[in-house]
Amino acid sequence: MIKKLQNREKLSTTYLWSIFIVVIIIDFLITVALFSIYCAAQISTAAKNSVSQLEQVRTSTDILFESMEAVVNQLANDADTATFLLGQSTNRLREAAVGLKIRTLCTANPYLRFITLYNDTSKRFVSSGYAGDDIKLNAQEFYDRLGDQPYVCFFRPIGDAYNVQLNKKAMAYTFVFRINLKPNSGSSDLVIIDVNESYFNNALAPIRVEEHEQRVLLQGTEQEFIAEMSALPAQELFSVAAGGSGADYPEAKSMESSGSMFFHTPGQFWFTTYVRSAKVGWTFYNMLPYQVVLGALVTPAILTVTMTLLTLAFGYVLSRWLSTHLYQPIKALYENYVDSAGEKKGNELELLS
Repeated sequence: MIKKLQNREKLSTTYLWSIFIVVIIIDFLITVALFSIYCAAQISTAAKNSVSQLEQVRTSTDILFESMEAVVNQLANDADTATFLLGQSTNRLREAAVGLKIRTLCTANPYLRFITLYNDTSKRFVSSGYAGDDIKLNAQEFYDRLGDQPYVCFFRPIGDAYNVQLNKKAMAYTFVFRINLKPNSGSSDLVIIDVNESYFNNALAPIRVEEHEQRVLLQGTEQEFIAEMSALPAQELFSVAAGGSGADYPEAKSMESSGSMFFHTPGQFWFTTYVRSAKVGWTFYNMLPYQVVLGALVTPAILTVTMTLLTLAFGYVLSRWLSTHLYQPIKALYENYVDSAGEKKGNELELLS
């Protein structure tokens, strides 16, 4: 009798766990599928929002660049500045007139700190507050950076370059444009425009996530490093990171104008979005710690785990009910086939009929 009860219990338990394991597998697959879909949707939404914000920065940069192009065109077409650039010798009166003209342009564009012209023939610089040779302003550096490009931008100190600059530690984004009013001379002159450091700090303010560390990388037309803007938690505005070189920063391989990518630095994983500008030729990268994006998944994860446990509990109850109902006919067949002494009572086919 004891052996018979043990066989019944073993058979009933086998049915229960067989059904419950199927329930667990189905529940797990559905949970993983739903959570994966939500994760993908969350990352896609975060990437879309970040790209949208970077596009605003791109628009601000395009507007700035168009303003500088307009300044270069005005300088090329103005009588005083064109005469200075075409001159082959030093003329103090002409340089004074050019300085006044440049000062007028700087006043009309407050984000432009200095505008400087360089005559490659006379080797003279003229700006709104400076006229002289290339002792303080290294012309060769500008030509080296410019190369064969129509323009180049880099972040540099300007405190000692201009005697009217009171802050000797001042920094600026320097745009260098090639201007050629002497096509047969084999040389080209330069227009050097220094943009206030705060311009991009303010342009990037709308994309700042104050609760977390954040980085923004500016890359030029030839993927050269221009500047890295960084902000620590609770810091409202970005500032240019000292000592940045761009050697350990992302580079978008895709030819698309915008997108997102995964990037890793020692000790940190970054959710990185990027936007390219067809006008300026720059690529803007917005880098956020991955936990910023994944942090929004905490609540859905808790709800998912809760629902999983509830469905498993329901699955267990359902498994017991199904195992009981499935076991009843087998139990009746077993009892009719084998008596209490363990001896067969008849033919199985007869009992089934």
